[in-house]
Amino acid sequence: SSTMEIIGTDDGGDGIGYIEDGDTLTFNNIDFGSGANAFTARVASDADSATSIDIRLNSASGTRIGTLSVSSTGDWDIYRELSTDISNVTGVNDVVLVFSGPMNIDWFTFESSDENGGGTVMLGDLNGDGVIDSTDSALLTRHLLEITPLTGDALLRADLNGDGVIDTSDYTLMSRHILGIIDSF
Repeated sequence: SSTMEIIGTDDGGDGIGYIEDGDTLTFNNIDFGSGANAFTARVASDADSATSIDIRLNSASGTRIGTLSVSSTGDWDIYRELSTDISNVTGVNDVVLVFSGPMNIDWFTFESSDENGGGTVMLGDLNGDGVIDSTDSALLTRHLLEITPLTGDALLRADLNGDGVIDTSDYTLMSRHILGIIDSF
């Protein structure tokens, strides 16, 4: 059984920690649009030897499109952005991250070398960076606390359960999604 849980990160956000060899995180229906060929993750590690994240499509044993090697960043609370090239992926796919050992992960994103991406709306992606992560969770929190109201596309993307109201049930869905407990909204 997985030991993974939400942890605080050095930038005040939420990440996923207590990752062990063989743990997986699944993100369903990631839209790569016209193509992505790079993977970037913000990770921390104080492991004795390098560990890795296999990036696979559609299952934990599915096509491997790339591997991100993670060597020690100096401490479990020192995060670095690391990138690796991936096989070009287009359209909508499930993405499964397969971990070979301990690390903490704050966020990850897929990028394409050309930025002619389409205008798709990804539910939960409040800042429009193509990934649902602790930044989006923080934005939703600030909206719910009436510190910084969401506007425009972000409002559309925040109504995760489609009931026409942005409330704590949307926040719960987002948290469960970031942890990999649920795959889609």
